[in-house]
Amino acid sequence: MNTKLIIFDMDGTLYEYEGASFNQSGAYQEILKNATLFIAKKLGKTLVEAEVVLKGIQERWGEQISLALEKEFQISREEYFNTVWDIPAEKYIKKNTELKPFLEKLKQKYQLAVLTDAPIVWVKNVLTALGVADIFDGSIFDGTGDARKGSGAAFGRVIQKFQLEPDECVMVGDQDNIDIEPAHLMGLFTVYVNKNGQKSRQASFSVKSIFDLPNVLEIKHEEILNRYFTAHQIENKEIKALSGSSEAKTFLCDNNIYKVGSEEVIKKEIQAYGKFKSRMKSYETVFPQMDIVFEDLGNSVLAIENLGKQSLESKYKEDHVSVSQLEIINKKVLAKINLLFDETKTNLADDLFFDEIISALKINFEKAGLSEKLLFDLNRIIEKKKIILKNFVLSLAHKDLSLGNIILSDDGEKVRFIDPRVAVPYLTESKASGNVAIDLIGYLVSIQRKELEVRKTNQDVDYSSLFAEIENQIKTYISAGAFTEEFRKLCEILWYSVYAACKCDYCTASERLWLYNEMVRRLENGLKT
Repeated sequence: MNTKLIIFDMDGTLYEYEGASFNQSGAYQEILKNATLFIAKKLGKTLVEAEVVLKGIQERWGEQISLALEKEFQISREEYFNTVWDIPAEKYIKKNTELKPFLEKLKQKYQLAVLTDAPIVWVKNVLTALGVADIFDGSIFDGTGDARKGSGAAFGRVIQKFQLEPDECVMVGDQDNIDIEPAHLMGLFTVYVNKNGQKSRQASFSVKSIFDLPNVLEIKHEEILNRYFTAHQIENKEIKALSGSSEAKTFLCDNNIYKVGSEEVIKKEIQAYGKFKSRMKSYETVFPQMDIVFEDLGNSVLAIENLGKQSLESKYKEDHVSVSQLEIINKKVLAKINLLFDETKTNLADDLFFDEIISALKINFEKAGLSEKLLFDLNRIIEKKKIILKNFVLSLAHKDLSLGNIILSDDGEKVRFIDPRVAVPYLTESKASGNVAIDLIGYLVSIQRKELEVRKTNQDVDYSSLFAEIENQIKTYISAGAFTEEFRKLCEILWYSVYAACKCDYCTASERLWLYNEMVRRLENGLKT
């Protein structure tokens, strides 16, 4: 997570109220009494008549009473708020003396904001009663205007104000349908707070209290793994970190492999593997077995079948590895890709996967700072959609098949794929199936990159036989009508864009900047042809 902003709901999140929701709390009951008095006075009604008017408004408008009064009776919502909601918050709030120092510590690392549908008069009363008004000074987003959390508009307002991306923001709230679901749909990380330990299906994390936030914002993977060992009375073993492209972290402990990450990330991984398992007879020969064995404060531990300690990427790095050895492994990888295609291909037809790739390209171009420069070329691709998809067979796809996501057994006999994705890199969600080309080309480009790297120290290295084998496979698929040559080129553009979009310290370090620049060059050249 690259969190820069934490957005807090207020009522029920920064403090606890009595009742199942704020609308059942003592504070809200006083607000309703005030609303009845306000309506009686403004409309010249008796209290009984005012109650009837209020009930009718609630039936038509829900809890948007201020908006109803403004639209139906031309009564200023500001007047309504200042009269009805200006009640002493301290009567209904149990102040927690640990809240202020907790928020102050968070503010040392993150920007903080409050987002609520309540009016500013109530917000100020509550924050003052809690003793934290100064912490959120200038970062309070209330419900005085029309933007509400339920529609998602309020979240957009906050993101725009702070000039951040959605995935740089975390929304913390206690109402699934108002705080969590709309924020999740907009791409924010979400933390659901429920003092009874209930969990949200939509939330990235579920916690009992906001004081658990540090445990989910900064996942201490090894600590979680050690807590699993303690809870199951497993003698602590030496923990060794392994490589992988997943957001979760992978560890080797003696002969056992574990992956540790947030519940949301682990759940997505299980779902990604699950789609293959449900459709492949030979699933166990392509992917490892796995099971969730521990859950802790919004995080999970996944036990994974140990097929071997070595990724194919590390095999390529070995000084003594021969091209003939790599050729044997290459044939096995291609056979697994073919098996995946044969067992999941379908006669159904749609262009959702094409749209997924285009969406990813737009994101990648923006991340690479190339949007304006490459926009014309991207539009040209979109215009050729029918030509690109003239021949196209849908199948499931790994969608991130690089050397680092291919595992070899210790005896070198078995090859397995790990960390499949629900969407191609930099997209988080997709309903599209896939096509075998995305895996073939992802694998090909990964070897191209490795050859470039190895040649920096060994000019004699030559992977041409590997490339020839892969190209023959690609030609076979094209001849069979699985995809077109144009779609193959689109996949190459996609993978070059993925590497161009990654500007992490490792990829852009001075000693590796040449490789990053080469990916950008190939991306630009691919778009021109």
